[in-house]
Amino acid sequence: MISSQNQRRSSSGWDPKQSERRRSSIKALAKPSVQQRPSKPEGPNIPADKIKMIISDVDGTLFDDDHGVHPRVIDCFKWLRANKPEIPILPVTGKQLVSINDMRIECDLLDMPVGACHGAIIYNPDGTVQSQQKINKNTVLSVVDMMMKHNKTCMLYEHDKVHCVSLEERPDKDFFEISKGFDPSISDKRGTDFLEKVDKEEVVICKIFCPMEETVIEDFMTLLLHEPRFPRDSFKLTRALPYIIELCPPGVDKAVALAHFCKVYGIAPENTITFGDGENDVGMFKASGFSCSMGNAMKAPREN
Repeated sequence: MISSQNQRRSSSGWDPKQSERRRSSIKALAKPSVQQRPSKPEGPNIPADKIKMIISDVDGTLFDDDHGVHPRVIDCFKWLRANKPEIPILPVTGKQLVSINDMRIECDLLDMPVGACHGAIIYNPDGTVQSQQKINKNTVLSVVDMMMKHNKTCMLYEHDKVHCVSLEERPDKDFFEISKGFDPSISDKRGTDFLEKVDKEEVVICKIFCPMEETVIEDFMTLLLHEPRFPRDSFKLTRALPYIIELCPPGVDKAVALAHFCKVYGIAPENTITFGDGENDVGMFKASGFSCSMGNAMKAPREN
């Protein structure tokens, strides 16, 4: 069952078994508060032939809490690829390409392009970068300075690497290990010359990732939005999960990635269905003809 643009629905998740390749549960470490939705789908049925393209978020949508893909999802994608090869199935995620390659292999999506870091990067199917946008170096360094002063964690993303430049010191949670669950390419760059490389523009930063206690998220979002050091429209603020603030280049949104792929494949947005669970998915929900929020979705995608 699929909902129309004006009558969206939610689908319930499942409780998959643990597997050897899955990492320690991020949910158990971070314990975000998530309101579950009813399992009964909402919204009218539509003919399947209305759907010409599928765009899906990854974290919390295709991935479970342990960053595994449920066999039912794998079987579904493989069936679609075998029986409906004309329908592109495209991951558009806040993650990097390297962090979803196992999923692409399992779901038979290696011949599909990918929108990563919320659409800041477009990867070709072979993994090469087709295009990427960056955050101004002064903005990057100012955000890092703010997080350091407030004893908060800050990760800087290149297209293929993640650099920890500030880490919250607390005995009960290890945000470095939590962040590794999202993108395993993370390395500790505290005490190195990495920020000097940022200042010299020797690296391209396409996303800033700041996990923290959910109770202080709103305060820090307000702080970031009203910091006088940041020129207006110097970044786009979003959240994929309740306890993580993410900063993207200005103008970056999954809706922009959707528009790009619609143009590439010659498919109208109204014939596209999108799947997601985070605030960062709302843009593409509104831009697509059909959308489905997951059972674990945040409030904003459930209401759009």
